[in-house]
Amino acid sequence: MQWTARIDRAIMELQTQLAKCDRRGIVSLLAPPLSEDQTFARNVDALCERASAIRPELTVERLWLKTADTVRADVQWTLRATLASTAGTPTPTPDRQGGTSTMVMGTAHFTLVGKESPRVTAIDGDNPFAPQLDQSLLP
Repeated sequence: MQWTARIDRAIMELQTQLAKCDRRGIVSLLAPPLSEDQTFARNVDALCERASAIRPELTVERLWLKTADTVRADVQWTLRATLASTAGTPTPTPDRQGGTSTMVMGTAHFTLVGKESPRVTAIDGDNPFAPQLDQSLLP
């Protein structure tokens, strides 16, 4: 039960750090090899450059015990954001406030290690830290 609560807190903290685009905060919640993955770091940087007012929602749907200190968390996520215009990217639909909003949804499988202080070591499936931002949010 306590381990489950710690995993939920770790996922919620990832959500908070992503909303702030705090790369150091995100990395502090990761374990190798993900914490050392340069592609992951570039994806986070690109997301934060392209989007502002990021509003992620990460929901743990199910936990699977893999080993004595490793868990797979099935996570449903939604990411809403305001986009900055960049050359060569489609222009999203303007929202009611005149900005450009987008919403992306997905399912990911987070692998977490450590019972006392769970850290994400891998993300499989749809990565909420590198979503495709071409999908416009409907009014």
